[in-house]
Amino acid sequence: MLPVSPRLSEAYVPPQLFYNGKVDYFDLQRLGGLLSHLKKTLKDDLASKANIIIDPSEIQAMSMDDLDEDEENGTVQRPAGATAMGGALARPSWLSSPTLGRANRFLSTAAVSLMSPRRPLGTPERMKVRTLSVEQRMEEDIEGSHGNDGLLQGRPPEESDQPIAEKSLLEIVDGIVMMYNLSVHQQLGKMVVVSDDVHEYAVALKNTEEKIARCPKQREDILEELVKSQKVFTEKLNHLSRRLAWINATIYSKDKMLDIYWLLRVCIRSIEHMDRTGSLFAFTPEFYLNVAMNSYSALKNYFSPSNSMDELPGYEETLTQLAALLAKHFADPRIVGTDIKDSLMQALASYVCYHQSLRAVERIPEEQRVAMMKNLLAPYEQRPWAQTNWILVRLWRGCGFGYRYTRLPHLLKIKPEDANLPSLQKPCPSILLQKHMADLLSRDKEMAASFLNSVLNQLNWAFSEFIGMIQEVRWRGGGVEARAGGCVAVRVPVSPACLLTLSLCPSVPVPSSPPQLLNQVLNRVTAERNLFDRVVNLRLPGLESVDHYPILVAVTGILVRILVDCEMQG
Repeated sequence: MLPVSPRLSEAYVPPQLFYNGKVDYFDLQRLGGLLSHLKKTLKDDLASKANIIIDPSEIQAMSMDDLDEDEENGTVQRPAGATAMGGALARPSWLSSPTLGRANRFLSTAAVSLMSPRRPLGTPERMKVRTLSVEQRMEEDIEGSHGNDGLLQGRPPEESDQPIAEKSLLEIVDGIVMMYNLSVHQQLGKMVVVSDDVHEYAVALKNTEEKIARCPKQREDILEELVKSQKVFTEKLNHLSRRLAWINATIYSKDKMLDIYWLLRVCIRSIEHMDRTGSLFAFTPEFYLNVAMNSYSALKNYFSPSNSMDELPGYEETLTQLAALLAKHFADPRIVGTDIKDSLMQALASYVCYHQSLRAVERIPEEQRVAMMKNLLAPYEQRPWAQTNWILVRLWRGCGFGYRYTRLPHLLKIKPEDANLPSLQKPCPSILLQKHMADLLSRDKEMAASFLNSVLNQLNWAFSEFIGMIQEVRWRGGGVEARAGGCVAVRVPVSPACLLTLSLCPSVPVPSSPPQLLNQVLNRVTAERNLFDRVVNLRLPGLESVDHYPILVAVTGILVRILVDCEMQG
């Protein structure tokens, strides 16, 4: 376990490591895009904020490299990003292992030698391209010499001039973050499969024993087969139980949990410090945000319940810091990568589903809460509106008309595969965030009308697409059930989002289109023996969530809300 000294507990990676060129991040994506692009567009900010200039010849060389890549590949391909709450960033094909890659950093000369500090009262010095041996790299480019700050070269004004740790230790911490992103998180996830296998075999053994108890004594042949199955399940369960005990003692131990918790806090603090640099935040490697999200996911989902997260030191504060990070950066214009933006949006959607983390969102400063809600209510163009609706209705779930259920009524008899999924958590509405939404919609009528129009348009689109896909099922005999089910999964939150808007802000101007749209939905859903009714009765695989109730109850709530408001207005 990492020693938790007061100094180590506040560790973070200084911002200048991400842009001064002393650390080679290979071709890993930055939050603002490719490094070559950032050097061109932010060279003035580097000069004014970090006293770093870029040799013009380097910019020209980067442009030539880009042209060469275009000629060889046809297109400039972006490294594959991490998936929602998991997945590692792509790395160069020659990088056979993360450890070897970090060791080879000391032999690389690509991104290190063309940046130099700009002295306030003198001519800027420029470092020439040169091949450094391991000894020279360690001596000069890490620890620094002759006025060169080494790894800490290019300190922004927001950072303290007091060194936070030995410079070589900073690179080790940075390497730990990269290592976790490239391999550790995936290995932690693989070990969880053993726990799932234990559960499956335990259920199978229990069912077999029940069958043995019910088996008639005269059916010795069946009883013999059941006893054989019982023996196989018992042996396999004993083997897996011992393996699970070993995993819990060595991999999912309290010490390892503290290590990952320390890593989570390192990433949060590093991102907070980098955020204070303004535009230079774009230089942050994407994997820092990924590790912050994935390490929290590991703490929450991988470790044994006996190791409670609540017992971690400063856990409530860390939850609030992570909530502030997600709330601020899911719509940060400095982040351009589609994959990392989707990951942030999905992480925020999952975060608001759990009572404890939702309360952490409510504890962030009011200015950040209001900004988050404003971003969620922004026009749908250029952003994933389905996830936005999910977040909004999750904040509303438990308050809406007929919208207080944990699972759809027709699915209650079916046991869920994983009861810990975010969508299966009990409703925990946030009255505070609803109030912020109501204030924003009341103050800005134009935004309110635009948002409501967007919701209604998506409602119409989702239902029309669903009907079209179901017709494909009818004519082609299958193949699009999953897409149709996804369309309904998108459509179901849209109606509550419309009801949420009308309930929180009754004064919002309602367009003339809702009555027509609602009539179309009612005609398609309530008509007996029509296409929708037949699909519901078929219970096709992938369309389990398709039912009359979630659609009708949302439409009814909207109609009741409109009628009540009309009566109140006379």
